[in-house]
Amino acid sequence: MMFLMLHSLQPSHGAVNFILAQLYLGVYIRTAQVESMQDSTNFQIAKRVYLAIDDNATHAHQRVEDELKRIYRSAGLSKIAVYGPPSACITGLREVAAAGAQLIQLHLLFDDDEQMERLAAEVIPHLG
Repeated sequence: MMFLMLHSLQPSHGAVNFILAQLYLGVYIRTAQVESMQDSTNFQIAKRVYLAIDDNATHAHQRVEDELKRIYRSAGLSKIAVYGPPSACITGLREVAAAGAQLIQLHLLFDDDEQMERLAAEVIPHLG
């Protein structure tokens, strides 16, 4: 079962490879717990995913870059986000879940109302 939690911040899909690498650490920790006979039932693998839905992938990339640069004061961070048209966001979120995330925290970067409406109508209904 996959749970989604929305986070909103007010004031390429190639991102998924970076996100997946982070998730493997959580899976590794869970495996180590099992092998050492520690209770792993309370250990939930979670991942925060910056998300931007935009039919124009190039525009989405630029907006994600701009917002993440504003937050972290560093350029080139779009690799830590899932963005683009709804189909790309669906694929990216499915890959994060398939990699082992049991809790996916979605962090919207801009246009909260519009992004939540699109998320509810165009993305979440296609996630299992």
